[in-house]
Formats: sequence, C-alpha cells, structure tokens
Amino acid sequence: MNRKLLIAVGGAATLILIAAIIAYQTWFSPRARIKTGVERAAAAFLARDRAAILGLISDDFDQDGIDKGKVDQALSGF
Repeated sequence: MNRKLLIAVGGAATLILIAAIIAYQTWFSPRARIKTGVERAAAAFLARDRAAILGLISDDFDQDGIDKGKVDQALSGF
C-alpha cells in the first residue's frame, strides 16, 4: 500500500514540475516576454495605433538623444 502511494505522489510531483517548466518557458521566461512584446509592437505598428506603440515605450527611454517625445513626433508624421 505504501509503495503505491509513494509512486502516486512521485508521479503527481513529476507532473506538477513538468507543468511548471512548460508554463515558465511559454509565458514567464525572458525570451517569452520579449517575444510577446515584439508581437504586440508589430501588431500596433501594422494597425498604425500610435497610442499602443507609445504604451510599449518606457517613459524614461533615451537612446542617443531620442526620447519618447521625439518618437511620438516621428510617429505623428508617419
């Protein structure tokens, strides 16, 4: 009886561990989060949704003098 219980608990623990690994790789890993962000940016760009594009950019973004405000100006011209 104890052996069956031990096998059942071990199997359940293994399934939970596998499910946790799959969930992490699918939704929570840095790679998955970057992929989701790129997909959202591409969809916003293709829809020409300026607010959605700007929503993906950090308020303190600054790359070689280009900040969020300048990106907004460039998108308004686009």
